[in-house]
Amino acid sequence: MTFTPGSDEGRTDTFEAQTAEPDRALDKQTEEDFSKAQNVLQQTGEALYGLGLLGILAITKSPQAIQGVQALRNKLEGKPFTPPSPNPNAPGIVNLEPITTEDAFTRPDMAGIPTKKQPIIEDVPLYPDVIKRILKVRQDNPEAFQNIVNSIRKKNDLSSNEKIKQSLLKDEQIELPATYKGGPKTFREKADFFDVSAAIIGGGKEDMTDPDTGEFFEYDRLASTEFGKSKKNKHRNIIFNHIKDNIGAENITREEFDRYANEQVAAEIDLRNAIRLLNLKSYAANRYVDLSPYKTKEEQLAFLGEINKAKRPPTRRKDKNTGEFTEDEETFEARNEIWKLETAPFQQYTDYKETFDYGHIISAKTGFRTGDVGMNRISNTEIEAAHNIVSRDPRTQKIIEILQEGNRERGARRDYLPSIQMMRNTSATVVEDFVKWQSSQPGAKGPNLTAILDKFMPREQHDNYLKYIQKRFNEKRSLSGSLKQFLENEIGIPYEDYVKFPNRLKLKAKALYEKDKKQSGSVIGKQQYAQGTQWMREAADAFIQLHHFDKNKRLRTTKEDSQLQDIDDAPKTFQDLLDILNEE
Repeated sequence: MTFTPGSDEGRTDTFEAQTAEPDRALDKQTEEDFSKAQNVLQQTGEALYGLGLLGILAITKSPQAIQGVQALRNKLEGKPFTPPSPNPNAPGIVNLEPITTEDAFTRPDMAGIPTKKQPIIEDVPLYPDVIKRILKVRQDNPEAFQNIVNSIRKKNDLSSNEKIKQSLLKDEQIELPATYKGGPKTFREKADFFDVSAAIIGGGKEDMTDPDTGEFFEYDRLASTEFGKSKKNKHRNIIFNHIKDNIGAENITREEFDRYANEQVAAEIDLRNAIRLLNLKSYAANRYVDLSPYKTKEEQLAFLGEINKAKRPPTRRKDKNTGEFTEDEETFEARNEIWKLETAPFQQYTDYKETFDYGHIISAKTGFRTGDVGMNRISNTEIEAAHNIVSRDPRTQKIIEILQEGNRERGARRDYLPSIQMMRNTSATVVEDFVKWQSSQPGAKGPNLTAILDKFMPREQHDNYLKYIQKRFNEKRSLSGSLKQFLENEIGIPYEDYVKFPNRLKLKAKALYEKDKKQSGSVIGKQQYAQGTQWMREAADAFIQLHHFDKNKRLRTTKEDSQLQDIDDAPKTFQDLLDILNEE
């Protein structure tokens, strides 16, 4: 292909265009546009640079660190610079003189160690204007300054509940890290019932700062759960003071509280031992382990202890603070050999895994977030499956459905609201639990609150109650509404007529409803967050008002005697069936 020069007007690939004098006006316009763009970029860069200096100041609390960064910037830009050092006679004023490496790491003012006196900002002429403004905010409004610092530090470290809340409000995909080390990450296209619940519960204390230190509260599981085995235990003292502050010192004595706490500790020990025995028997049944030599529960628990010991080889002892070994190699090797000899008979059982867990109805993390303590109380603990119970495809072994979420996969993100759990006789707070305990003691004045709630909401109905809460909530947030609303508003069939339909027509109507739900979707996340609590409480009220014969309260129990008799009369083998047919 050959190139033929042309003379079309407006083209730049022609011979005339390539040999013509350049348009200087166009060059000037290009330079002006470039200059404007550079100004915008420079202003943006300066703003980001100032924000970075703010972060450095917040972390080091040292003006000299800021000046060091500026000196480095001048060096990189080819401008004159001198490493700054503080003037010992005037803290905060800068001497432009070299400093030694030793000074940089040992002098408090250079290493970021807080000094006793903050310089007057207006008297520091060598501070850049942006640093003056930052320090002015810190001095005049320390709370606002701390909020800015916290936003920088916590930018990528929000609580899982807060992340769920932000995704819900933006109608974005739910994406969360694993609930335990080595576990799977969580991805959901849209928020489900428990995501909305987690968003409503919120991050609470986990996303707040301690006013005494200015640092974010760290999650201390023991402080949130333990009652302490001794009367002088620090966790027990914290719980006692917490209850006393809420109900008044005149309504609680230390002796009474210690009896309450001792009951909680004893019940926790019993429940944990029961779970250990269940796990051992489950493992023995699956692995055909003979437990007959271990006749008592104490012997079985001791056997389980030996199995756990065999699973954990000794490690060389270290200093907790320095990380240096405090045990020589010979001593460690000797301990390791002793461990091998002692655990040799039990090494064949090191594939032992827990089937059941000690679980919290309201998770320990939720208790921490809401400012509660004593989460190991009797009313808040139960035996839970350790891992998900799933149904699998028999050929591919792929998971078809999660039948029940395990304690470890569920974590603290799959909680019902504490106000919903209260109807199950699960105390929402340790204060409520103590008041219930007081009312159940012999000679107590007033009604027994625990007994009343057990009659009001029988324990065998708890599973039905929680399922109903989810069902009604999902109907509320669905744009299709409930099945009754869909039939009457969309199809024009009165619900009373639908109830009388044969099963074949009912299934067709339900299929149409499910299809419409999938196509219509749900209301926006903001509305779910704003009205979620109301919808859940309305569902709780509706369940209580249901007739005891309602299908939502139906229990899976043994058939009546007459039905059992009918089953006994039915043919049990193929030959029985042939005999019946021959008789007819």
